[in-house]
Amino acid sequence: MSKLLLLGLTFSGLCLSSCAKGPVDTDEAQAKRMVVQYLRTKYPGFVKRGDGEWVLAGLGYREKDCPLVKLDDPELTKQLPGFSFYQTNLLNSNWEWQEVQVIVSLSKAADEYMLHDLLSPSFTEESCDFMAQFSHMRRETQEGQERLARAIAGLFKRITYKGDLRNGHVDSYAYVIELWHSGRHWLTLWFHYSPAGLLERIQVVVPGK
Repeated sequence: MSKLLLLGLTFSGLCLSSCAKGPVDTDEAQAKRMVVQYLRTKYPGFVKRGDGEWVLAGLGYREKDCPLVKLDDPELTKQLPGFSFYQTNLLNSNWEWQEVQVIVSLSKAADEYMLHDLLSPSFTEESCDFMAQFSHMRRETQEGQERLARAIAGLFKRITYKGDLRNGHVDSYAYVIELWHSGRHWLTLWFHYSPAGLLERIQVVVPGK
């Protein structure tokens, strides 16, 4: 098993580089360890008080309280090859919102593993960095573009309380679909394609803003 070196952490994600070259697919246990390390690093919400007790301040991840589950979805695998997705919860010190659902993506480019996360859209509307990793995928047919868009939009739905996808339609070179939360129109996702079928960008629009 390759040893891992932490290279850097940015708001967009974590980059892990293996000391020895390996196959594109990594061992599942190793993959989960990378995801756990990512979540602990990005969300270090647990702090030690002067009396030695650990308390939660902000968002934090603790594996024993929030098991990591790999998403097993054939359509997701088909539309987003080379990616693995894991779902879990973050613990939150805000008693009104004690847990926040999160999805972490894991992919590999050259010798680097890239990790990004998407927090529940009902908790935050920030998702640009997570969505940017899917740009430049190509689907030449309208049906293929719709299936790719719905696969990505489905990640939003998974971590939205009482989430639902509605009113998907084509608008010029874009595929547009609404995310609903508890019976309320919450977000609109625009998947902008080039005339050649290249996914150029994904736009998240909040109704009324």
